[in-house]
Amino acid sequence: MTVKAGIPVTTPERTLLDLAARLDSVQMERALVAADRAKRIHWGELSQVVEEGRGRKGRGMLRRLCAQVDPSAVETRSNPEIDFLALCREAKLPTPQVNVLVEGKLVDFFWPKERLVVEVDSYRYHADRPAYERDSQSTITLMTAGYKILRPTDRMLEENPRPVMNLVRQALLAEA
Repeated sequence: MTVKAGIPVTTPERTLLDLAARLDSVQMERALVAADRAKRIHWGELSQVVEEGRGRKGRGMLRRLCAQVDPSAVETRSNPEIDFLALCREAKLPTPQVNVLVEGKLVDFFWPKERLVVEVDSYRYHADRPAYERDSQSTITLMTAGYKILRPTDRMLEENPRPVMNLVRQALLAEA
């Protein structure tokens, strides 16, 4: 605890430990990435809070996530992108580049050697006509330049990620 303007508050690191007792691992990873992206946490202090939190519910999960969270997740722009990186890690796939330009198009995930692009689409971010047209044009541009494009939806990744991750693995192995 610390005091701000005369009000006792917990530090961001302690708040994350408290949240770990209430959130599942997906939600917790999103919270960790958001806190890191906002430069609200110090990893050394978080590690100390986790170590001092013996016996607290959620401590083990938070400790595991702190060791696993990919630094490139900070480059993500949405929760589905954070989730996709976690799926890549769980599937033991190589870490892709995140939100980089390929042929002048900003793509979500890119494996340069394999010329593989994965765009995680969601209705929330792609629900209007201009976004739909941009996405289609981007796909045509990249495919014409010889890239493989996969466009899973966030719902596919939430409900049954295995087929998508199998396609990613096949595309990566095809170039190995």
